[in-house]
Amino acid sequence: MAIPVPNDDPEKPWPNAVDFHKLGKFCPRSRTRQKYYFEPVDDRQKLSLLPATLLTLFGILPSSSTLLPFVRWITFSNGIFHLVLGVVGFFAISAHSANSIYASMATVKGSVLVQSFSWASYFVLDFRANAVMLCFFVKRTACLRLFQQAQRLAPSFFPDRSTLRNKYNRWRRLALALGILCLCLPLFWEFLSNIGSIIQVAAPIDNRSKNNATFNQTTPSKTYLIPQPAYWGFFYFEVAAFCLAQLVIVFGVVLAVMLRSYLATMNASLSRLVNVHRNFLSIKASVTMTMSAQELQVELNEVRTHQASIRLFCAELNSCFGYTFFTSHILDQVSFMGFVAVVVVNLRGCEVPTLGWIFKFLSIAFFAGYSNLLLMPLANVYDESSTTNLRAYQLSVMIFNCYPAESLDSKLHGTIYDILCSSEPEDVVLRGARLITFKRSWFSAAMTFAVSFSVFAYEISQRADLQAKGL
Repeated sequence: MAIPVPNDDPEKPWPNAVDFHKLGKFCPRSRTRQKYYFEPVDDRQKLSLLPATLLTLFGILPSSSTLLPFVRWITFSNGIFHLVLGVVGFFAISAHSANSIYASMATVKGSVLVQSFSWASYFVLDFRANAVMLCFFVKRTACLRLFQQAQRLAPSFFPDRSTLRNKYNRWRRLALALGILCLCLPLFWEFLSNIGSIIQVAAPIDNRSKNNATFNQTTPSKTYLIPQPAYWGFFYFEVAAFCLAQLVIVFGVVLAVMLRSYLATMNASLSRLVNVHRNFLSIKASVTMTMSAQELQVELNEVRTHQASIRLFCAELNSCFGYTFFTSHILDQVSFMGFVAVVVVNLRGCEVPTLGWIFKFLSIAFFAGYSNLLLMPLANVYDESSTTNLRAYQLSVMIFNCYPAESLDSKLHGTIYDILCSSEPEDVVLRGARLITFKRSWFSAAMTFAVSFSVFAYEISQRADLQAKGL
């Protein structure tokens, strides 16, 4: 049984009659001659990620839905509002921190280099948040298209609906876990950073000056250069910028995880073809080849199509997030080294409360994790892509031995040669601002450099103390 359906979309013409089994949802229509009509359901599953949703809510990422124009304008204005006031807040709070540091320089002793690194961390933190946000905001439309492209690629790599659903659920859970973690950790860190002010307000009047003096060994003294209401207003925008910057990083990391999944699926297809031909060669005397050259050509064409899609997706991911990843990684590394310098400075006999030491070591752990562990999925992309060339070479050897009738200039050998040439090392790899390549060796070198700096800073600080004592 069929019913007529109006052709409302000329770009996607519907047939004159639609079977009831192919009908979608039943929708009310304006009260004209035809009161109701049926709309076809989009069978393609949608992927919603927590970081993308929150970034869209704050206007940092444009919305892909057909919202009303004034709603889109409100979200875009909200993003501009947070960006502008975040930058203004950075300069205001930096001026406040510089004034506090200048006031305490008279009492500072020790190495100037180590002291400079310990003070730099308070400026780098706010600069890092705004720099990441600006790098992402410039590419906001391209990032939305990249996310849509990732969703369009998923059904071609995972044609089975249950497999695709499982992959989507896995990516959602990963984005949810990383998003919540990267929102809670900065808020907890900011709470510890300002707990001295909270204790100062809650303490009895007689003990306030003492509490302020002890905790200020951890953070710069809060001699307010700007009015307190304005300071705390700017402080909100700085915290919001840092949290949104972390969501941007998580969003890019989840896209990198999706890229690695596509690579793993393509490599699994190559491994399956290698195993089929290896089994044939091992028992060649008793069986005949079950896969014809035409069937293998179809499989290789699919692999080559997937490989081209992966290379394009990787190039777009580098274009959208390359500078964002680079800025985040480098400035987090500087913050990590800065807090190491803070610990070295306070090892010279300063009376630091227990809470202050907890804050310092948690800061080191947090920024070491931000600069290395959080970005480790970027290195996994290179690990997965580096095995493609070996699998393609093994398959080319198997084809040469299993299909002796195929000439070397045949389409079959040409296809596997194209796959082999397109899987050279570092063809599919994520880079930061075209300056660094995200590999495990890079992260190991960055962490080794940070640890070496801590030893170097301690030695310099000890030598400066000995020189101050005249030894």
